[in-house]
Amino acid sequence: MGLGVWEIGLIVFAALLVFGPKQLPGLGKSLGQAIRGLKDAMSEAQNAMNEASSDSTSKTASKAQIRDAEPITSETESETSAEKHTNKT
Repeated sequence: MGLGVWEIGLIVFAALLVFGPKQLPGLGKSLGQAIRGLKDAMSEAQNAMNEASSDSTSKTASKAQIRDAEPITSETESETSAEKHTNKT
């Protein structure tokens, strides 16, 4: 649902009537600066979201590595306690 030529012309004419020809250029400049600021803020928010998503992806990968790691078996634990016992004597 875009604006046609007649709708834009009507908006410009109404703004001209309300604000006058002297204030209209300043209003246009202020509106342009506000839109630029909004776009910059949206870009920063998007970058922050992308960084957060890449950080969570790297954390997920490390969790997968931990999950796939070989578990400690009872044989390994008994060998470790036997080594500790032999080192004490």
